[in-house]
Amino acid sequence: IGPLLATAAQSAATAALCYNIAISTTLILALFVLGYVGRDVLASLLKRLWTAEIAQHEKAADAFKQMEERMQETADWLRSLANCSEKLIEAVEEVQAKAQELQEKADDTEDMYPPEGPEAATSFSEHMGGLSVIVHDLREESLNLMPALQLMKNQVENLALMPDLSGTRPGDYQGALS
Repeated sequence: IGPLLATAAQSAATAALCYNIAISTTLILALFVLGYVGRDVLASLLKRLWTAEIAQHEKAADAFKQMEERMQETADWLRSLANCSEKLIEAVEEVQAKAQELQEKADDTEDMYPPEGPEAATSFSEHMGGLSVIVHDLREESLNLMPALQLMKNQVENLALMPDLSGTRPGDYQGALS
């Protein structure tokens, strides 16, 4: 019975070892399968995430492109308005200079009135002729002022047609940038 017990004990030890190896192998196989499936799941999740990220970047790029175009339009409009403003300022300054010259000449002529003697009458007449020339020049400068005023009026009317300076309403780009 002794050797039979030894063989049985040895068989039990071998069976326990095989059982442990089977459990270990099963665990390793299970972890391998989980790792393989997990890798596929992770790859699928990353693919969806990257697709969504790329779509969001494209949406943001489109929004920034639209903003750039609106800003360029606004900058062009502002340059045009500044040009109109400069022309108007120049025209107003020319009219102002002629008006100042007319005032000074009128003051000089007023000091000569009434003329005393033939030379004073001739000088007074010459001053009056000079005033007429200045009035004519002032009228011409005033006529030059009208196109500049009309141009500025048109620019201001165009401003009323714009929704706002950026050409957008608040929040138009918020969805693309969030």
